[in-house]
Amino acid sequence: MNFKKNSAVIIIDLLEEFVNGNKNEILLPENRSKKLIKNTVKLAEKAIKKNIPVIHVHCFHKENDLIFRVTGKHAVKGKKKTKTIKELENLIDFTVHKTTYDGFHKTRLEKLLKKLKVKNLFVAGIQSDCCVLATCFSALFLGFNVFIVKQCVDTRTKKRQGIIIERLNKLTGKVISLNKIN
Repeated sequence: MNFKKNSAVIIIDLLEEFVNGNKNEILLPENRSKKLIKNTVKLAEKAIKKNIPVIHVHCFHKENDLIFRVTGKHAVKGKKKTKTIKELENLIDFTVHKTTYDGFHKTRLEKLLKKLKVKNLFVAGIQSDCCVLATCFSALFLGFNVFIVKQCVDTRTKKRQGIIIERLNKLTGKVISLNKIN
């Protein structure tokens, strides 16, 4: 599959806290997060070579955010680890902050994508059974073509990942392989 000129890469929540934080903050085992990061960097580099924008949808909360009642405190504005992972720092064209699981809910993401004339979204990030899923649902309902890059999304357990990949493919878009993207 080739990137088309009306495409964008959406990377969800690849934050220092979630991949390099303490044991209560990290969302993936180290070996899987390293693999995810390596693959996501490859995806971003492929996009850059084709002049495709790379957008990081970044979890970012106020100190007293209501979501903490369910999730516990994370990604608090102003905290040292609430930043994009260093591996992606120079690969991101735009950053959109979100305060819910959904990258479109009360954010500027839809407006940005329309301004860029984007129709096709290539999605990467964590967690595939939460923020990735919620963002993909909204993207579908807003009329975008959604492509989930299998090697660039993951969640806490392999079992959950297997289930959600199947659900993403049936419910939100098409799951594609990184090595099939040119």
